[in-house]
Amino acid sequence: MSSTRSDTARAMSPVKHTDIQLSESNDDHELECYARAVAEFKVTWQRHKREKEDKFLQAAQAELDKRINDKQAELEGITAKIEQAYQEYMLKTATVEDKMRAVMVAIIEKQKALLSMSVQGHQKVIEMGQDLEGSQVEALRQVKAACKDYASLEDKLLEF
Repeated sequence: MSSTRSDTARAMSPVKHTDIQLSESNDDHELECYARAVAEFKVTWQRHKREKEDKFLQAAQAELDKRINDKQAELEGITAKIEQAYQEYMLKTATVEDKMRAVMVAIIEKQKALLSMSVQGHQKVIEMGQDLEGSQVEALRQVKAACKDYASLEDKLLEF
């Protein structure tokens, strides 16, 4: 039934069968051209998109590298300053420790001298004490002798 209708439609239509084929052929050709153009556009668009993405990634990488290099240089500068400050601290600490050591050596030398003077003074006091004791003993002996002499003189005078 449908084939009879198509045949009837073909027979009744003023367009001939060959014209329809040409029209279909032109439509197919146009569709192919359109599909090719769309495919080329898609490829071009994707390539352009990839190029833009690559440019963006390169720019981002360059910016990142620049910032990393800047931060690295900044950190190196800070590290150098810290190292310099540490070296200055160590130098000052060594200088202070040397001065403290010199003061301690001077104190020890003064203590030794003071100890020596103290020992000498103590020995002199002992010697003076011994000399004084000897002098006192001598003085007591002389007083005793004087007392004996006085007593003997008194006895002689009383005898007269």
